[in-house]
Amino acid sequence: LYILNFTSQKWLDETVTDHPIWWHYLCISVPHKLTRPNSAFMIIDGGHNTDGIPKPQDNLLALTSMFAVSTGSIGIHLQDVPNQAFRFWADPSNRTRSEDGLIAWTWKVFLQNPNNPYILLRMPMTKASVRAMDVVQEFAGKLGVAVPKTFVIGGAS
Repeated sequence: LYILNFTSQKWLDETVTDHPIWWHYLCISVPHKLTRPNSAFMIIDGGHNTDGIPKPQDNLLALTSMFAVSTGSIGIHLQDVPNQAFRFWADPSNRTRSEDGLIAWTWKVFLQNPNNPYILLRMPMTKASVRAMDVVQEFAGKLGVAVPKTFVIGGAS
């Protein structure tokens, strides 16, 4: 099991939110016997940046590791998607939002101004997931194991 910390992007900027830099914990389980070397599966999960370093006994991480061993493929647990919690400066309530509250706020802003699709939270969430797959491919190459070419994706919600 390898636990990496990586930055996926800068979403919007400091004039829009108090947390534009998105970083994540990326847990990679590489079984000793890779029977499906060209494939990997990734569980995309929430969480908060303040949760601390993941532990092998955490429920989803343990499940990911067990699934990796039983399928003979690399297992990935991507955390902190969306990267949270944070505030939007234009929010009159000045609330710190997370999870569905973040998604709802960005949809509200988009519906008020449909000329700005970049405000929608699903875009940076998708980008974070794609960047995680890039990191896994690069990391697998550095480890000297087969680099996955296909990914099976799952997650909450």
